[in-house]
Amino acid sequence: MRYEPKKVILTQVQLEALCKEWQETLRLQDWDISLAFEDPFALQNGEARADSQVYEGSRFAHIRFVKPEKRREDVLEPYDMERTLVHELIHIYTECLPHRGLKRNIPTEEAMTEHLAQALVALKRAALPSSVDGHREVTTQDMAQSLYGAPV
Repeated sequence: MRYEPKKVILTQVQLEALCKEWQETLRLQDWDISLAFEDPFALQNGEARADSQVYEGSRFAHIRFVKPEKRREDVLEPYDMERTLVHELIHIYTECLPHRGLKRNIPTEEAMTEHLAQALVALKRAALPSSVDGHREVTTQDMAQSLYGAPV
């Protein structure tokens, strides 16, 4: 199974609901996560889809997404906001790893985070056909139950 980029644009309400689902799957329910839309220049890297600030001590994270209408589709792959959300949620874990005195390998960390996000989203999307075929879509709750054997 391979992740196939597709354009997935979400409203603030849809993004917040999806965030709650993925928080359960990734066991981040005890984190307070705020989501916002920004112009690309407001992010740390103007080419990024999103960025995040993680405050481990208070278990708070703030994730900023590029406004869909401001996303440069001409030079980049489709804007898949679900994959972007999962990528930023995984960063909560990478940011909480002990880094003191160690040199971080940011390119490797980014690649790992992106590959994990792609794999998780591909698994979710492949688990059940879409409702167009008469089946219901799999939720992250379904994924968590199959992974952990009990409801989260």
